Amino acid sequence: MLWMTTKTVKLNPYQLSAFDNVRGSMVSMATLPIPGVFPQQLKNVGINERGTLVNRNVGHIITAPSGSELVFETVSHNSSENLYKGDLHVVNFELGNITSYFRGWGTWIQHYGDGHHADKSFLEAGTIAKKFCD
Repeated sequence: MLWMTTKTVKLNPYQLSAFDNVRGSMVSMATLPIPGVFPQQLKNVGINERGTLVNRNVGHIITAPSGSELVFETVSHNSSENLYKGDLHVVNFELGNITSYFRGWGTWIQHYGDGHHADKSFLEAGTIAKKFCD
């Protein structure tokens, strides 16, 4: 069993609008990987990147599993374990909140699979360009 910490925060209209802008810009894309950047929208609600010497931020992945949810997986690379780790942040537009699942996905395994430690090297600098240029 994975140890997991969750936290739910009510979003004000400005914060919710910032996430809605992301949802609107995705258009028909179901999944959008963004290498090397931690989402400013998360920082605006008090969620910060791990940013330690051991856990280096490598990017994030945005998915829109339904019309009422937007999911951010923030990805870091743990150099001491040589693993990619992800935290999930789920924006619920109907409830006007964001729920973060830290240090393990727990019940989210049934929805997203056990991808907490999956290889996410495609978020590393230069890997996407290299993949499409080969």
